[in-house]
Amino acid sequence: MKTTHILRTRSGPVVTATFDETTAAFTCAWDPWPLTPQQIEAMLPEYEPWRNAIFEEWSRRTGKKVMLITR
Repeated sequence: MKTTHILRTRSGPVVTATFDETTAAFTCAWDPWPLTPQQIEAMLPEYEPWRNAIFEEWSRRTGKKVMLITR
């Protein structure tokens, strides 16, 4: 099963993520694209906790774990 998650950041960009509940594959579409370095830095404090919460909730429900690597 795949789920869709949407983050509307305070700095403007909108992130639409698709999460595969079986494989833990996580893909994001960004609007606008491409993001400027300034947009990336402005939205990271919102994006990373949002992304992590999706994986933490999935892990809690399934008992499975993944390793997230950032930068």
